[in-house]
Amino acid sequence: MANENEAAIRPPTFVFFVNDAKLFPETYRRYMKKQLRSDAGFPGTPMRLLWRSRRRADNEGKTAGVNVQAPGSGGKLALPT
Repeated sequence: MANENEAAIRPPTFVFFVNDAKLFPETYRRYMKKQLRSDAGFPGTPMRLLWRSRRRADNEGKTAGVNVQAPGSGGKLALPT
């Protein structure tokens, strides 16, 4: 069984770890999906984007940013904010 923080392969699932998921409107979420489709080579592929809020303890002492776990990479891809 997959951990809630792991990205799936079918359909490709990207997990965005952000400070507060409620701050990302649907328009920005659609923009990110469109960018991933064009930049990562997923044209016409169904995909899921999951937005996870960081817990308070995770935020202490860290710099702002967005971390994305790409499917099949086993790692995280840091995106500038």
